[in-house]
Amino acid sequence: MSDIHVAVVGAGPAGVAAALAAAEAGARVTLIDEHPIDSSMMGLDIPYLFGQRMTPTIRDPGLMLQRAMAANPGIAQTQEAGVEVLPGVYVWGSFRERRNSRHVPRPVLGLGNDRETWMLEYDRLVLATGARDLSLS
Repeated sequence: MSDIHVAVVGAGPAGVAAALAAAEAGARVTLIDEHPIDSSMMGLDIPYLFGQRMTPTIRDPGLMLQRAMAANPGIAQTQEAGVEVLPGVYVWGSFRERRNSRHVPRPVLGLGNDRETWMLEYDRLVLATGARDLSLS
């Protein structure tokens, strides 16, 4: 299985477990999460909805991401297992070869962050996006 690349979207408990299992089976694994905050920290998102309550930590995206990563011990486990972890990265599309996309020879994910977008080829895809509500303003 060493030549298989598994892309896992979501770094919650299910995504971490899937990434670890794939890595232990010998796959090359990429774990992608836009905002890897542990469910116990989700209540802290209230400041996002009430701008005047935003602390300096929340205003600094790099520091917020660093603290979110530190709060999810599963992320460290996946890194120790050799998983490539992409925090602060969102998935904007998934493409496979079809009639209207013949130029896509292998399955790819469209990824992005606050600076760039790119494509990631994969062999297997695990969607573990969880059930977190998204507030649209």
